[in-house]
Amino acid sequence: MDPTLLVLAGAGGTALVQAMVTDTWAAVRDSAARLLGRGDAQRESSALVRLDASRETLRQATPATEESVLATQSALWSGRFEAVLEEHPDRAALLRSLLSLAEEAVGAHGSRVHTQHISAARDAYVAGRDQTVRFGRLPEGGHD
Repeated sequence: MDPTLLVLAGAGGTALVQAMVTDTWAAVRDSAARLLGRGDAQRESSALVRLDASRETLRQATPATEESVLATQSALWSGRFEAVLEEHPDRAALLRSLLSLAEEAVGAHGSRVHTQHISAARDAYVAGRDQTVRFGRLPEGGHD
């Protein structure tokens, strides 16, 4: 299989799972079901059931299991997309559209909250997002 399609399938699975926890999930869900249904109404219906079950699994994840549930669900959907692309490489454009839609859904509603558990010892600095570390005295007024 073309490595580009493998990367696309992986990105699609991850984006799909991230979109499952947004308010705009319905549009992403329907688009994913069409892609997975491959033009067959029964397959599309089965895909909708699996998508809903996945979303419910994510919703029931606890903080202790959240990371592994996200990884498992992402891998599961990536594999399903990979199977579709292996059989129908011409569906790559549909998956790219789904990926864009899912990324939009996540971007519009913020990304999923991630919890980090961090331990630090003496002289350690820990930060989320951007961090600037300067040594020496603060300017007059106590801030930059």
